[in-house]
Amino acid sequence: MSRLTRAVTLAAMAAALVAPAGAEADSTSPATQTPQATVNPGSLDFTTAPTVTDFGPITLDGQAQTANAQVNDWGVDDSEGTGAGWQVTAVATQFTTADSSETLPMNSLTMVAPATVTADSGQSADEAPTPETPAEPLDNPGQTPQVIASATAGNGMGDWSFHQSNATGGDLALGIPADARAGTYTSTITFTVQDTPTG
Repeated sequence: MSRLTRAVTLAAMAAALVAPAGAEADSTSPATQTPQATVNPGSLDFTTAPTVTDFGPITLDGQAQTANAQVNDWGVDDSEGTGAGWQVTAVATQFTTADSSETLPMNSLTMVAPATVTADSGQSADEAPTPETPAEPLDNPGQTPQVIASATAGNGMGDWSFHQSNATGGDLALGIPADARAGTYTSTITFTVQDTPTG
């Protein structure tokens, strides 16, 4: 084979290795896709439920007195994904002795609002729920639950921690009348979180 023939043959082989520009598979441009992301609702509940210490002992002295107790820090998780708002309420039964022979007057138990609220998962402070001072004593005669924290519509979603004052005087104050009978008195305090819009 002459040198000229060999050069022409090699050039032809190299050209065969190059795919023509129009030989690619057909495609559509632009290519539009529609992926979906399903976000399922969670629940509304306490992350840490409120708990209450016992009241300090009182020694009768002929005068009306006040016994105090602390409410430990507690938290709420709103993962429902509705933004409807929610509230936390508290209500207490009348203080009675174990055999129910003696009682303290109704409207004896008051509570101060939580001192502060903080976000646990990076939410904006503008979306924070609001601590509230109950409008009536917790042991009111109508047994009407009293709001102690609330989130208006569009707020309070995610995890939130409520910090009680735990200051001198306590978060709960129980009035002991001057004519109270000696004994150990007990009440049941019920804390509830519910998705009731408050604004």
